[in-house]
Amino acid sequence: MTIKHVIGALLLALAFSGCTAVQNHEVAKLETFSDVSQYEHKPSAYINIHGFHGDPESGSASEITQATDDLKPVVQRIIDESKLFSSYTFDASRQQDVDYTITLNLYNHGNEMLAMLSGFITGFSFFIIPGGGTDNYTLQLKAVATADNTETTVQNRDSVTTWVGIWFIPMMGNGIREATDETLENQLRDALQKLFESGALEYSQLEGFSQPSLDQGIVERNTYLGG
Repeated sequence: MTIKHVIGALLLALAFSGCTAVQNHEVAKLETFSDVSQYEHKPSAYINIHGFHGDPESGSASEITQATDDLKPVVQRIIDESKLFSSYTFDASRQQDVDYTITLNLYNHGNEMLAMLSGFITGFSFFIIPGGGTDNYTLQLKAVATADNTETTVQNRDSVTTWVGIWFIPMMGNGIREATDETLENQLRDALQKLFESGALEYSQLEGFSQPSLDQGIVERNTYLGG
């Protein structure tokens, strides 16, 4: 068999191979946030997002500027879901007009050497032997009060493992983007919930408030200030 035939067979195997992404659920799944409907006054926030490639512990992680735009819709969706803030903005020029600056730093880091070796073995075996690589995601949330610069930090870590091989053709519906988005969403829920539970955010309660029953249908929506 010539090298041309080997390459041809390898490309054919690649065309018919499958891949699937598996969430590793290192952060416990959070279904709902704490109920904050008893608070008349909620804090406002400026949301500052940064995405990095590299381990935050290494000190050599590089910022990916495009990540801000990619992450913003996910962050906005989860903050709206949390109802923790009366209003929020992504506009840096309004930072001094709000109660808190919430900085979200997301780090994507994995075992690249292991992934390369695994990929080589998978390709050499014409994708019969599955190969995989894991993307680790560390989320750091830092909340700083505008009034006195009091700082509170929350951090969590999760990961997604992607497998490649002909055995995963029936599971090809488990997309990498979907698994990554769901993992990030849960990390954001976890970090925001822990920030609320820390008592770092100031709320004031309605006088004479009684917990509404489900049939009252009381819903309080956040206001997005743009930016």
